[in-house]
Amino acid sequence: MNSVHPPAPRVLAPALISEAQLRADVLEALAWEPGVDARRLVVQVCQGQVSLLGRVPDLASLQCALRAAARVRGVQALRHSLVVQPLQHALLWAEPLLSPTGAVPAQAWARPR
Repeated sequence: MNSVHPPAPRVLAPALISEAQLRADVLEALAWEPGVDARRLVVQVCQGQVSLLGRVPDLASLQCALRAAARVRGVQALRHSLVVQPLQHALLWAEPLLSPTGAVPAQAWARPR
């Protein structure tokens, strides 16, 4: 008895997808992911290896970003340097640590409420 199997999915060879196209595809996948703010992420691609850098508000967003990037055709390896930073602390980190005179501003020492 012969069993019928569906044809194997066609996988493009990594060389057929340019790094620029792969980066664009990963950014598009991140933009469509509801749990991810793609504007806070940087995508780097080198020979099919994708690196995600940036800040996410929670662990769930980090996992969503990794899953979305891993699903993109052409991604051979995925690395990340994503930092979980709750949004309530985002403004603190956006402030410059040193003023133009080299002094540490008082608000840099303030604790979030």
